[in-house]
Formats: sequence, C-alpha cells, structure tokens
Amino acid sequence: MLRILVVEDAPNLRQRLCAVLGSASLGYRLRESANAREALAEVAEWQPNLVLLDLAIPTNATATDPDWRNGREALRRLRATAPHTRVIVLTDHGELARDFLLEEGANDFFAKGDPRLWRAGRLQVQVAAQIGHLACASPPMQELRRRLDELTESRRVVVLEGEPGSGRRHVAAILHRNSRRAHRECRVLSLTGAAAEDVSRVVVGTPAREGALAEAAVGTVLVADACRAQPSGQVALAELCLSLAREELPVSPDRQPKTAHLVLLIDQSLSERYAAGDLTEELFRALSPGVGGVASVLHVPSLLERREDVPLLLDHFAREAALAQEKTLLSVHPEVAAVVALAEQVTSAAQLRQLVLRAVESSAGEELLPSDLPVELPERYHVLYNDGGGRREERLSARDLSRFLDAERFELVVFLTRNGQDRLTVRTLRSGGSEVRLEDPRLLRLLLLLLRNAGERVDLKAAKRRLGVGPAEPMKRFLFELRQALNDPVLEKTQSHYFTGHWGEACTFSGSVRFALVTELRQGGVPDAADPD
Repeated sequence: MLRILVVEDAPNLRQRLCAVLGSASLGYRLRESANAREALAEVAEWQPNLVLLDLAIPTNATATDPDWRNGREALRRLRATAPHTRVIVLTDHGELARDFLLEEGANDFFAKGDPRLWRAGRLQVQVAAQIGHLACASPPMQELRRRLDELTESRRVVVLEGEPGSGRRHVAAILHRNSRRAHRECRVLSLTGAAAEDVSRVVVGTPAREGALAEAAVGTVLVADACRAQPSGQVALAELCLSLAREELPVSPDRQPKTAHLVLLIDQSLSERYAAGDLTEELFRALSPGVGGVASVLHVPSLLERREDVPLLLDHFAREAALAQEKTLLSVHPEVAAVVALAEQVTSAAQLRQLVLRAVESSAGEELLPSDLPVELPERYHVLYNDGGGRREERLSARDLSRFLDAERFELVVFLTRNGQDRLTVRTLRSGGSEVRLEDPRLLRLLLLLLRNAGERVDLKAAKRRLGVGPAEPMKRFLFELRQALNDPVLEKTQSHYFTGHWGEACTFSGSVRFALVTELRQGGVPDAADPD
C-alpha cells in the first residue's frame, strides 16, 4: 500500500527524490533501482503502486536480448505486465514530452530539471493524484497506516468507520488506487431506500444485466449509505458480504469470475449504528469481526483526533489548490496552522480542504499567509509598533499576526505570549533579523519599558525598583549590555542605533527605529502591561 519505486541512475537525483517522498509522516514506502532490469525485477517481486521512471536509465542490454534497448522499452514492458501500476516519467523536456509520454503509457510526467517545480512541491502533488496521500504525524493516522499495510487482495470486504468529513472517501480512494484493480473503475453506489431486490439487481446483477461487482470494468464498489437501505436490503447486503468472503463471486455471462472489492462507509462505528437501530442484526454480524464478521474494519480518525497532522494537511491542500488554480505557491506561513486551530468552523478534513482552497484563491503572493484565510477570529493581541510612520497601537486576531512578525518590515520584533498560568513569556525576540536571547530578566524588563515609551524620555533612576536593579547599580552598564545583546549596529560609547538622549539615569528609544511589540491579551481581551517572567 502506497509503495513507490524510484528508478533513476543518477545517485544524487535518486537521493533527492527519496528525501522528498521518504518522510514517515507522508506515509509512503520507497525502494530504489538504478537500471531498467533491476526495476522490472523489483516490480515483479515488490509490486509497487507507483513507479517514478527515468527514461534515460541504463538497461544492461545483452546480445541474447536484442529488444532490450532503453527506458522506453522498460515502460512498455511495465505496462504489459503490471497495468495497475501507475507511472510518472522523469524528464528534462517538460511540456514538450507530454503527448509522447502519455502515448507510451505513462500516467504523468515530472520535469526534474525545473527548480521552481521542486520548490513548489509539484512532485508531491502529482504522486498524491496517482496513489493518494496520507498525513501520518499523529498516532491515530500511524495506526491507520499500519492497518492499511496489513490489508491484502484477499480481503474482499472493507468497512471504513469515522465521523462525516473525516476523509473516509479519501481512504477508500487510496484502497482502490493501491490495489491490483487500480486500472479499473471505482463505482459509487447509493442504497438509500433499497430493498433486497434492488441490492441484488444493482450490486450482484441479473441474468440479463451484470451488477457492479460483476462488471469487468469495475475494480471497487463503494457504498456510503448502507445504513439507509431498507431492512431487507441490509439482509441482502449481509448475504453478499458473506458470499464474497467465501469466494462465491459474481460471474459474467462468459462465466469468468470477477475480482471487484466492496467498501462500506459507516458513520461513527458499526456498534454505534447497531445500537441506534440503523443496522440490522444480520448486517452487523456479517461485518463485525468481534462477532464473526468477515469485513476488515478500519477507523478513520477525525481532525480533532489528529491535530498533529494539520500542518501537513495544510501544506498538501495548499499545493494541490495552487496547481489546480495555476498559481505558484512555494510555502505556507507557520502561523497558518495556529490560526486554523482557533477557527471554530474547521472541525473536519473536508472543511479544512475547502478553507485552504478559498485561501489560495485570495492569495496574491508565493506564500500562503494567515491573512489569506477567510475566517473571523476574536481579537487576541495588542501591538505597539513603528513601521516608519510614528508610534501606533492596534488590536488584532491571530489571522493578522504574521505581518507584525516580519523581519524585513521591522528591525526589532518582540512577541510575548501567555503560558499555562496566564503569565507573559517571550516567544520571539529578533533584532536585525537574528534571534536574541536575554539571559538577565532585568535586560528584558528594561527593553520593554523603553519600547512601551518609544520616542519619549524615560527616567531610569525612578524605574530601578520596577526593573529589579539595585539603587547603587549604574543603569549605564545595563544599557550597554542590552545594546550588545541586541547586536546594536552602532555600538559606541556615546552613540547608538536604538537609543538616544542622556546616557545613564535617563534614555529614549529612538523614534526612527522600526519595531513591533506584540503582546497576547488575557482571556476576554483584557490588556496587561505586566513584565514577562
């Protein structure tokens, strides 16, 4: 399941391909081959679901095998022996090769010499379009990935349990695309209100007409509403599941058995639907492994169960949407995930996909920003800043936060957030684009005091007690240590980039310095000027 064979003779490029797709959080299993002979042997033994094939690979032709000429011949043999295996050809010829490659049997191609395609994650999107994509950073998704690996072609009936919008149809598509039936159709059937005769006619067939399971062109039958079939229809479906498990397969008029599999989507779980009276006892017992049922039952976790996967999903959905909209999107801002976590309307993977789709539509740059998200959030931060137009203040939501953390816009950025005790702590302190760490808390208190009074003369002697400085300790020393820590570009005895005015008992933070001081509000939006711990 989700097995990829990388066939490329250049070691550096082969390693790069494996690095891009080999992260455990993406859910793929990878193997490598350096020539066509090895590749076809690997296909026969390992049965990958996708092959990334470089047509220029060496073939190790021999005098006794004159037809073995090039990667193009390897593609033809692959198509003849494994029609269900998807192929993405790696090429240096870009769009010029499209028609030729598709005629030769490739499913897609990747222009490996285009650096912007690598940066935009185009290959990951193309791979997902062929065999699917799983974000597996969370334990529930890692368990689902493990269960998918355990499924074999002999498991004819699969049940996908989970909340509506959790991605069960996506998992069903992965099951189909990664099977030996992937070159055939995944047929979706509705059984709402279906009686026994309807199930027999539509799913199994009649002497005059094949049902979906018996059609040669169908590889998987997907039923999303089995619970809404009539009781007699559910009984007929139960008998069908038992027949499939016993290999009593539907047959076509030419008496050739078919190999289509049956996938059922069940809201919540089989036991919950049975307890609610939505499933007949016959169908429940036919499906549930705990009471002798024949189905492989997989739980698809909801978005709330897999919060660790949200950044991966955001990245994938954004790149997928950018490709569909013919936009160039190179990255997703790290704060986008934090904004999504606060959006009450996003409770499922399906809603997250739609949110990202609309965000990409409104995005104007090459990075998806929190401000692109079409969500309404409460005010959460107070910002004191000077972007060249004098000192100003604003309140804003998490969606608009990123523009005040921009190192190119502000020379000095201080970002204070709240810990579990609702106390302010430093999340980010950046000066001149570099991270700064102030080990002495008195230096941080001094910096905040000057920022909150930027452009105004501050009496440091009167503030000593508040800063935690002893009466006899000279403030000049603290100012000099602060300037050093901030990498002050003008570090002279009587001159500074950040500070002006009298040095010693009074000082002024320069009104020409572009800075941003972001402070997270208390619960309820109450401002707090307390110093961080």
